[in-house]
Amino acid sequence: EVYYYNNLLQLGQQQANRALIAAQQTGDSVFIADAFNFLGLFSMNLGKNEEAVNYLSTGLGYTRSTNPRSGYLPLSEAYHLHGNLG
Repeated sequence: EVYYYNNLLQLGQQQANRALIAAQQTGDSVFIADAFNFLGLFSMNLGKNEEAVNYLSTGLGYTRSTNPRSGYLPLSEAYHLHGNLG
């Protein structure tokens, strides 16, 4: 998120890829959706719109199965990904 707001798009995309790998290793759908959301955002801002749509659409698939435990900070929820797709 820091990379996004500071317009460090390529570095942010690199870190979002690393976050996706870590999230997939944990199998946590909330973190996986969050990583796909940021991959979509960075791709969109780098002019890779088709790639962004794919990332955001894939992330939406993980939001359907999310039932965050108490204690989770608000991360990428379905409405975040829908808004970014819009």
